[in-house]
Amino acid sequence: RCRAGTYSLDPLVGPASEPSCLACPAGGRCAGGDEVTFAVGDWAEEQGMFVLKSCPPGHELVGRSDQVDAAAQQCKPCLQTEYVMDPNRDSCTACPNGAVCDGSGLVARAEPAGAVWVADMEQRIYRLLSCPTGYRVVNSSADGVFAQQLQQCSACPEGRECTAASCQTCLPCAPGSFKDMAGPF
Repeated sequence: RCRAGTYSLDPLVGPASEPSCLACPAGGRCAGGDEVTFAVGDWAEEQGMFVLKSCPPGHELVGRSDQVDAAAQQCKPCLQTEYVMDPNRDSCTACPNGAVCDGSGLVARAEPAGAVWVADMEQRIYRLLSCPTGYRVVNSSADGVFAQQLQQCSACPEGRECTAASCQTCLPCAPGSFKDMAGPF
């Protein structure tokens, strides 16, 4: 019989009819023998061992079955400040500055109201598409390279405005008008 922390689904495999004990997967509890319980994820028996097939929303699948170390398999929960697009394919990703996440996805848009976020399934991220009037879209670093983590709506300062939804640069107010505070008119 296998000791606690290990398991065997085929007790006759191994030298001298001793069970060939496998390390317990990180996502399981092994009491010894063939007693294995899993709290999270969809597990299946394949070729005498347990294989993690899928994880629920809010988790990332770690140690996929095609990797060498089957004992590392687990559904790792994402932090409340992260999201995951597809738990079975993607890693937990830090929530952008201008959004609020719950471990599974974007659950709320941070201020200002009216910001539009879209799921970019090709890049596997959420992308800030537009901001309301008086705010500019910030989505790149100082060198102009897209930076997912920096995405947010930034209020235009006094005397400057953004009127287009996807505005990235606050421009001087139109001749004959003046805005005496930051943000929308």
